[in-house]
Formats: sequence, C-alpha cells, structure tokens
Amino acid sequence: MVNVAVFDDRVDGFANRIEPVRREIREEESQSEAVAWGVERAVAWMERHAPTEWDHPAVEAAIFDPPAGFVLDRYYLEEREQIVYYRQDNAERAVGMAGGRVLDSEATLGTRAYLVVKAWRGSGNATVALAPWLRAHDGEMEEVVDPPTECGLAIAVKLAREYVRTETGRTRDAPVTGQADLGVWSP
Repeated sequence: MVNVAVFDDRVDGFANRIEPVRREIREEESQSEAVAWGVERAVAWMERHAPTEWDHPAVEAAIFDPPAGFVLDRYYLEEREQIVYYRQDNAERAVGMAGGRVLDSEATLGTRAYLVVKAWRGSGNATVALAPWLRAHDGEMEEVVDPPTECGLAIAVKLAREYVRTETGRTRDAPVTGQADLGVWSP
C-alpha cells in the first residue's frame, strides 16, 4: 500500500489526518518505486497547499478560540467522536487516569477545572459538561447544558460559551472564528 497522509497537528486522535493519495502497490513495480511515486505525490500536494492555507475538513476552527477565561487543553478527533477539553485559565493541568471516581462536590466552575464539549459525528448529538480533569470518564462529568438533538460541534461550542458567559459574566471582545452568525440561524 502506498499512502500519503497529511496531519493536522493541532488535533490528536486517529482521525487527525487526511489521505489525499492512496493506492495498492502494482505487480509490475517494486516497493521502492511505489514509495518514490508516493513521495512525488506528497511533494506535489505540499507545493499546492501551503501550511497556512490548508485546513483539515473535519476540524472546527471555532475550537481554537476558547471561551473567556479558558484555554484549549485538548482537541481529540476520531471517526465518530470529537472531544474538546477547555481548562480554566487559573487551573493547573490535571489528568485523571483511574476513572470512575465519584466527586463529592456539586459540579460548578468553582469546583471543576474543565469544560468539556463532545460531539458525535454522523448523529450530530452533543454534550456540554464540567469535568475535574483531562480525559474524564462519562461518570466523572456532569452535563451543564442540554443541547438540542443533532446540533453538532459548532452549536455545542456556542452553547458552552453561553454557559460560561451566564455563569461568570465574562465574554470575548471579538466574534469567535466561524461562529459570528450561529445566533441568527433558525430552522
């Protein structure tokens, strides 16, 4: 197999790449000839696509503008799921690995460092929750917004921003990339 892959290194997960060129090695060619063919295609692709002009088609640009008072800690992209972890500016990075821990305090921005936005590609269903740490399991998260069905990642992020604004009174000074007109859309 000859495979040319282009990675979006702003995102982690198994779907953080596209494959503009892919084909089987032909019987009449050697493996080194097939690899040389792939390298030529990769170089040609890079000549047509400057790094600053290329975007992964599944990556939502608005994710990189975190809600007021937050920083982007992780953007995870899978074939079916996208997970975004925003950490509060004043919180240290925390990773929970054991899973299943029940927290004894109410989930608020004062008791949870992370705002998590999940969306399932295909169905468009989403979750907006608070979590105590990065890579929190579902039982460790508490949903704080009830997104409409089939809202997708862009709307879920907008709802997460609105939640932060309502809870803290903090807002961004400028419109968020890719989200300026989401509030005027109606079915």
